[in-house]
Amino acid sequence: MEKGRLEGAMKNKVLSLCGFLALIVSASSFGAIEGRPDRDKIVFAYLQSPTSNDIRGVRWHALTHIGWSFITFDADANLGGVTSFNNRSAELKPGGVASNNGVKVVIVLANQNFDESILSTVMTSATLRQKLIDNVVAVVSNPTTGCDGVNLDFEFSWGTSTRDGIAAFIQGLYTALKALTPPRELSIYTIPSWSSTQYIASNLTNYTDYVIYSGYDFASGTTMQSVGEYGTTSTYSIVGNLDDYIAAGIPPDHLVLGLPFYTKSWDTDASGTYGGTGTEVGADSLLQANYDTLYRNPPYTKYYSTPTNHHTKWYKRLISGTTYRLTTFDDWETLEYKFRLVKAWKGANSRGKQLKGVAFWSLLWLIETQSVDPNNTGAGPQSLTRTLGFPYTLMEELFATPGVRTYFAESFEHISSDTNTGFNARWREPEDGPDDQNVDATASTRAPAAAPSGAPSGSNRVLAVSFRFTALPGRFFFKHQPLMGTNTPYSVDWGNALVHVSKNTKFLADIHVPSAYAGTTIRMVVRDANNQLEKGPAFNLTSPGWRQISFDLANDPVTAYTTSEGAYSSGNGVIDTAGGGARDITFAGFEISSTGFSGATGTINFDRILYQPSMPNNHQFVINEFRYATASKQFVEIAGPAGVTMPAGLELRTVSGFSGQVVDTVVVGGNTIPASGLYLVGASDLAAVRNQALPDGMLRNGAPNAIQLYDPNTGITYDSVVYQAAGGLNGLDGPGCPIVADFGPPWLGEVASGTSSLGDPYSAGRYPDGATTWVNGNDFSFMVATPGLPNGAGLTLPVSFNFESAPPQGFQTFQTFAVVTPPASVDPGNPHGKVYRCVDTSGGGVIGVIGDSSLGANGNGYQVTGEIYIPGSGEPAQAIGIGICGTQGSRFFPTASPGVSSYENGYWLIFENASGVGLNDGRPDHPGTFEFVQAVNDGNHASPTVFLGSKTLAQVGVTGGTWTTFRLAIDPNGSSGNQLIAQINNVDVYRGPIPAEGRTKGAFQIGFRENHTGAPAANEGTWIDNVTISPMNTAVSSWELY
Repeated sequence: MEKGRLEGAMKNKVLSLCGFLALIVSASSFGAIEGRPDRDKIVFAYLQSPTSNDIRGVRWHALTHIGWSFITFDADANLGGVTSFNNRSAELKPGGVASNNGVKVVIVLANQNFDESILSTVMTSATLRQKLIDNVVAVVSNPTTGCDGVNLDFEFSWGTSTRDGIAAFIQGLYTALKALTPPRELSIYTIPSWSSTQYIASNLTNYTDYVIYSGYDFASGTTMQSVGEYGTTSTYSIVGNLDDYIAAGIPPDHLVLGLPFYTKSWDTDASGTYGGTGTEVGADSLLQANYDTLYRNPPYTKYYSTPTNHHTKWYKRLISGTTYRLTTFDDWETLEYKFRLVKAWKGANSRGKQLKGVAFWSLLWLIETQSVDPNNTGAGPQSLTRTLGFPYTLMEELFATPGVRTYFAESFEHISSDTNTGFNARWREPEDGPDDQNVDATASTRAPAAAPSGAPSGSNRVLAVSFRFTALPGRFFFKHQPLMGTNTPYSVDWGNALVHVSKNTKFLADIHVPSAYAGTTIRMVVRDANNQLEKGPAFNLTSPGWRQISFDLANDPVTAYTTSEGAYSSGNGVIDTAGGGARDITFAGFEISSTGFSGATGTINFDRILYQPSMPNNHQFVINEFRYATASKQFVEIAGPAGVTMPAGLELRTVSGFSGQVVDTVVVGGNTIPASGLYLVGASDLAAVRNQALPDGMLRNGAPNAIQLYDPNTGITYDSVVYQAAGGLNGLDGPGCPIVADFGPPWLGEVASGTSSLGDPYSAGRYPDGATTWVNGNDFSFMVATPGLPNGAGLTLPVSFNFESAPPQGFQTFQTFAVVTPPASVDPGNPHGKVYRCVDTSGGGVIGVIGDSSLGANGNGYQVTGEIYIPGSGEPAQAIGIGICGTQGSRFFPTASPGVSSYENGYWLIFENASGVGLNDGRPDHPGTFEFVQAVNDGNHASPTVFLGSKTLAQVGVTGGTWTTFRLAIDPNGSSGNQLIAQINNVDVYRGPIPAEGRTKGAFQIGFRENHTGAPAANEGTWIDNVTISPMNTAVSSWELY
């Protein structure tokens, strides 16, 4: 955080705004964050002024880290602020709300007062550096008050001698923190502009867990513009400046994008506009700006920035006389654009790749501590804290692990009612409100408690709500309290709502009652677009124990809720919405009513409140299979419930990976899914079998592109498939573009132009039909095309191939799957007859495939045996491979155009006969050696493969230039030492457990790549024969079908 740029920002808060901190985590790239299987990206929140900041309304589940700002050091390397940190609230220690939600707490270490002379003194002295390391480690490792790591916030500028000292300090502290049990984290906050005078890129990459890049402040001085300017690659902005960090050598997956959650204002005149000049006033909360432009009575008009690429909003209002105040800020739209940079970087360097996460300064700017109670407006403003909810909702949804579709609205994991840090005070006691009926106020409480036995996995705490009805009927509204802003006339600040959703949503809540409460029910209540309260189905509380209740807004019956609450109107039994996916519905609370339980105290333990997408009529439609390589043979197959009419207006559309915009659209809505459950939209060559025409060439062929099923009437994206995406997302999912890439990563690679032995181009499809995990890379497999017919199951095991004829179940990614008589140099005397030769005769890598993802889909694995020719060292340098559990890949680990292709997966047994092959599998050349690897070549892993084992020719007893046997086996149910086997000549190259992320189903695959341009020589290729694919523990000596 740049000091000069923040002095004005803090005037309104009377707090010292200092640096930006980073967070730290040890987790594999683009997998779940360590300890957080439902989080894909780091989300770091600054705890600014930690002893006085009200954080009771934090949506803890959306975060992964919180930083205590600050622990400082002086010129003697002594620490300040340690006592305050050690005495922090129990909620921020082990067992508190942070750790119960899997949120790590780190200290932010800063040079005292950001004094550069202090920084220089300590960092240029080896003795002081070591003293500081020892002092920091002592704080972090304290068994009762320690924490999860350290962020370095060194400011503001320095020379090369200080830089070199900082590098030594980082390396020493990193080493010391990793030596602890458990190892702790280290990160560093960096300034907005890359400077080789201040940082050494290799040092930051190798000795931090990641780097926080400061995406602000671009609005210092008199120019009225965005604090966090999105920008372009050629401007001083987030995109332009972070790009320089990548260019300097820091990988994108080591960078966390820091964003400002504060606004900035200037005084100007009636002609003042964005980009003009004014007198800087200072900063204010993000909450206030969004309240002013959405919910204030009347709201101020907000405008988009000019130039548009700043991607920010602004508004102006009259202050007094001729003085106007202009404020720039982020709303839902522009903040989402900036968050999505993390999911698809838009710079020139590593374009389309993913960053490590986001961080923001700070939690303070998401609250306002003065509000008006809608049920007591006469009291005026009171000490009632509002919390802006939409940034949490964005973080909760955007940074969930791919495939996670159930999100948290509330987790109730607090242990206390501590001032500023205890449970969310917006949840009110049963007697708090005009709708309560016969509620005994003396028995009405809510307080954190330990979760009763049998709680959902991961739940530690609940909010225990106690009540007693003095007479029947009894009723109360356990509500998340709405609050008003302090501007008159008062109006409700709906930004304080727990969560905003569309009508295409289902709410769920886990609750527990210790006893049976006769005649008592509970319902969920929501506020709709007309501020009316509507309630869902009633769930009985007439038996003790845990249960999950729900309210499916799209499908459940709706009952009007009659209310006297000042913020709401009584319902009408209809959930009103603007439609089109508008998030104009909020969660309001729970109605508890009874006709049979009074005179005794009851307790309801509220655990997590969740929400997830819901499809109208519970009908799901997905892209089931597609092919794009040949214009006249293109098709998209849609799976859905048989006999159901697709929603009116449902569109099948293509999206350009360059512009990110929709290119072509075919309306499929209003048509009925056939009895097969498969609806075929096909190009001209499929006229005889298609249900609807697809213009020839409509599906785009490039890197990357997408196809999508979208309903503009409801705003529902039923499905999106991104393909040729190994090089990143390029222009997809940029500002103003349709969102197509949320069902990944991983996405898909290339579906190339190769064909089966019958000459039909292959496709990519799901197995079983319609099955989805909401992750493209998990759901689709290359396969023999079956337009309009069920996918997969093309093989019945056991099955053998002697390749005297070409099996129809086989295809190549390029050219045609064909059998040949090998030359004498490969098969002297021709004892093998015809064999399969995997090769692209025009040159380049290629993959041959037999089977599909139905192999192993029953969970019991399978095995493949056969014969393979091993090229001699004197033959042209080449790589040959055989593999199992494959679902993607086309060019066999290419060095060129990896964005178009790549995505090799499954397991590969690879042999290289000579040096210089240059296979792009992340492994050095290994002439004369068999290597068994797990392929993870999706662009999102550090290496295309994970090495599992190797054997030399001598070790397996094979001579180059001869044929030998092979066996590949996958057995998920086997002992850990026998789950995955790769053999050559009956010698194990690998025998052991299935590795992490290891696939257990998929096709048998054959790969080949030569090391020269032009056509391969007559003796090049991967030659195989006498292949048998069988279930595990099945021996078939001869079952020749082809």
